[in-house]
Amino acid sequence: MNWTYEKCKEEASKYETRSEFSKGNCSAYNASRSNGWLDDFFVKKKRNYKTCREEAKKSGSMTQGMIKSANGQRKCAVRSQRNTRPEPSS
Repeated sequence: MNWTYEKCKEEASKYETRSEFSKGNCSAYNASRSNGWLDDFFVKKKRNYKTCREEAKKSGSMTQGMIKSANGQRKCAVRSQRNTRPEPSS
């Protein structure tokens, strides 16, 4: 199949993350990556202590937040090991 921008965008919309997209439709993902379209289809989340804690609250633990969030695995893993830092104030 010849992957155009529109076809790739439509296919990418079926997935929440780049990782899911790459596993779900490798050829559309590769075409999107090669053409530099991935940033158009997926917004990169900035990972920090606060976002990791928010993901952990959704899942019930830092470990589960880390597992469910492929993009934040490293930061959340480090934070869960140190888990002594107080929650930042808004």
